[in-house]
Amino acid sequence: MFLKKLLCAAAASMMMLSVTAAAVSADDEEESKAVPLEVSDQALLTSVKEPALSFDSDKFDSYLHLTRDADKAGISFAQDKDTYYQGNSLKVKADTSGVEGYFPNSGIVKDADNNQLYPDAPEADETDKMSIIGIELHCEDFGLTTFDGCTFQYTYRLTEKDSSALLDGSAWVYAADADDVRVSSMPQQLKVSTTIDDNVSQYQSALLSVAPEIGSSKVIFELPTVGAVKEDVIYLDNITIILPESFGDEKFVKNVDGYNANAEAKATVDEIKISKKLDVEDATKSVEKTSNKTSPVVFVIIGVAVVAVAVAGVIIFKKLRNRFY
Repeated sequence: MFLKKLLCAAAASMMMLSVTAAAVSADDEEESKAVPLEVSDQALLTSVKEPALSFDSDKFDSYLHLTRDADKAGISFAQDKDTYYQGNSLKVKADTSGVEGYFPNSGIVKDADNNQLYPDAPEADETDKMSIIGIELHCEDFGLTTFDGCTFQYTYRLTEKDSSALLDGSAWVYAADADDVRVSSMPQQLKVSTTIDDNVSQYQSALLSVAPEIGSSKVIFELPTVGAVKEDVIYLDNITIILPESFGDEKFVKNVDGYNANAEAKATVDEIKISKKLDVEDATKSVEKTSNKTSPVVFVIIGVAVVAVAVAGVIIFKKLRNRFY
C-alpha cells in the first residue's frame, strides 16, 4: 500500500515537473523573439557608404510605410525638391486638429521641473492603449531578417513652427517589433535647433543604434501630434543602414531608390556649429596677434610728435634768448 502511494506521488511529481518545464519553455519562447541578423542576398550589400534611401527618385515609395494610426493625424509623405540636404528629400505632412490619448513615449516626457507629464501613461508593451503616428521602415524591404545590431544614420529638418504641434516639441525614432512594441531601451528624440535661421538648409544629422538580440523588425519615426497642424511636419534625407562589424567590409545596405551621388550636400547644423566655432577662434587669435604687435604707423606718429616738440622748444628758447640778451 505504501509502495503504491509512493509511486503515485512520484508520478504526480513528474507530471508537475513536466508541466512546469513546458510553461518555462513557453515563457522563454515568448520572451525570445529575436532572430539572427541575416541578409537574403549578398548583392544587397556594398562596401561603399551610401544612403539606402536617398529620396532622389520616386522609387522610395516602395520602402516607406505609414504607421497603424497615421490616419488619425492625416499623415502623408512625398518627395520634395526644394527643401533638401542632398538631391531631393522626403517631406512628411499632417492634417489634424490634434490627436487625443497617449503615445508610445508619453511615459518618459518630463516638464521643466523634471516631473513626468503623463504619470498614468501605459507601459511600452501596452500598444493597444496608445496612438502610434508617423512613418516606418521594415527590415524585410531591405533583405534583412531583423534590424537588430544595425545603425541608422540620417539627416532631418524640424523647425520651431513644425514642432509646436508635437508632444514635447519633438519627433521620436526607435526600433519596434512586429506588434509595434518599442524594443529600444531609449528612443531617440529629435528636437529643433536654433543654430541658424536658414530653414531651407537647417538639417541636423542623427544616429540610431539598434541593440542586438532585441527582436526588432521595424524602425518607427513617430510624430506625436497633440496640436492642430495642417502642413509639413518633418523632412528626412539620406537614411544610411549600417550592419554590424561582423559583416566585414560589405556592411552597408545598398541604395534602393536611385541615389544621386553627384548632387551637392549642404552643411548640416553640426557642421555649421563647428564652422562658427572655428571662425570665432580665428577671429580671437587675430585680435590677440594684433594686440601683441605694435604697428609701424604708431612709431612714425610718436617720432613726428617728438620732433615737433623739439622744434617748438628750440623756437621758444631763441625767442627768450633774444628778449633777455
